[in-house]
Amino acid sequence: MPSLVKIGTVNFEPDVDPSSLPPHLAAWLNNVHAKEVEVRGNRVVFKRVRMSSYRSGCSFGVGDLTVNPESREVGYRLSYRGLVISSIITFGIAATFLFVLPGFAGFRSSKWVIFFPILWLFVTCANFVIGTSNFEGFLERCVASAPRTPKRSR
Repeated sequence: MPSLVKIGTVNFEPDVDPSSLPPHLAAWLNNVHAKEVEVRGNRVVFKRVRMSSYRSGCSFGVGDLTVNPESREVGYRLSYRGLVISSIITFGIAATFLFVLPGFAGFRSSKWVIFFPILWLFVTCANFVIGTSNFEGFLERCVASAPRTPKRSR
């Protein structure tokens, strides 16, 4: 089975203090109700963060953020296995109701049997794209508000 992990990076400005960035990232993750947020050196590990807007929500299972001071970027890894599993369960329950209950006999035709997996794929992919976009925007806002390195006076 594929690992179902999204990997990416977000750059940060030269005046951002890399040593204070992991606790800052952890505080922002706590503000969006991520579970089990833990700072480990230059990494932040978390579980179950929900990136949502008023139209959709995408729940990522496990993730980590790694601050790289040399390249001035924050790398992230997000597991979206939970999204795939929850969408399979949701569509499985819906399919059971549509195909088993006598009131929905019209849905037993071959066009609906073909349409349902295509609809599942579209909804899952759309939710993933929107969720990762929301997470990247969240991470960019977090890095933009990070503590700055104090300027030295001459």
